[in-house]
Amino acid sequence: MWGTQESAEVGHFSSVLSRLQSNKESLPQCSQQANSSASHHTSHKPTMPTLLAIISFLLTLTLAASQDLCPKNEYACLDIINSSQCLAPLVLQKTSPLTNENMIKCINYEGVVSNLAPAEKFCRCPGCHTEPINKAIRDMFPGPCG
Repeated sequence: MWGTQESAEVGHFSSVLSRLQSNKESLPQCSQQANSSASHHTSHKPTMPTLLAIISFLLTLTLAASQDLCPKNEYACLDIINSSQCLAPLVLQKTSPLTNENMIKCINYEGVVSNLAPAEKFCRCPGCHTEPINKAIRDMFPGPCG
């Protein structure tokens, strides 16, 4: 069966275990409470509100991905995305009056990739920026496009 070395190891572990058990009994009351609350915490089961919050978060992510209002494969939207350094100060910092003409100036730059009219570009790409800029685009250039 077991050799003398294994018997000695089992005996050693048994004595260590009995010392640990006797030390546990002499622990102060607060340490025992901490141990019991820690073991209670590890067996915590998710509550219904927690599960609902997780499901809601996952649904929000799914819907956000499916409702992308910035078609990245449309050249007009690339022009809108590239205009962010002009649109952000205009909309967020109000460096100039927020008018259709000032917003159109932001996408009339050298090197545009789409030959559509500026108003058409804004109308086709209402979701290519942060929400305040997207709101300004939707308000100034509402659909239907063209």
